[in-house]
Amino acid sequence: MAESESASAAKAESGSAKEDMEIDLEVLAKNFAALLRVDTTAKTKEMESNIEDMLARLDEYCHLLERMRGESASTFNSQIPDLVKKCDELKRVFEMIDQLERFLIVV
Repeated sequence: MAESESASAAKAESGSAKEDMEIDLEVLAKNFAALLRVDTTAKTKEMESNIEDMLARLDEYCHLLERMRGESASTFNSQIPDLVKKCDELKRVFEMIDQLERFLIVV
């Protein structure tokens, strides 16, 4: 009987040790899983904020370019004819200067 009691006591101890080991493995697995979880909400919000800011700046830049193109076209269309007129006037002035130089050579 002593042998059967010690065998059953050994089985009980091994059973409880096995249960303890399983519980420890479960705790270890839960802890390991917690380590592998990554919270990216803060970084995601920061990145979304940066993207929104960059998109706003890009939009401002596009509007600036459109305005510059419009002003360039209007300046080109209004200033070039004025410059052509001034060049024609300067040609007349140069001709008068040449006539004056010829007159001075004669005198």
